[in-house]
Amino acid sequence: MQQARADAQSVLLTPATPTPSSTGNWDAVLSGVGNRRHTAALFALLGASLVLLLIASANAVNLEIGRTASRMPEMSVRSALGAALAG
Repeated sequence: MQQARADAQSVLLTPATPTPSSTGNWDAVLSGVGNRRHTAALFALLGASLVLLLIASANAVNLEIGRTASRMPEMSVRSALGAALAG
């Protein structure tokens, strides 16, 4: 963690363009993932992402079921005429 702080501080203090006021009063603060507040926020974001993925998957499945159900009369006729199942 000390090495990461030192690297962040050196990057922060190195100006992108050589102007005297570009470094200003900036400071780099690094905290580990073990911080409870950040961990709770990350788990909340993960949960929200999973709920969104679940909703999108359910929507895709629903569309596929609807498409299949609308083709049932066509499949019945094809089957009655002896056509092979499309696979």
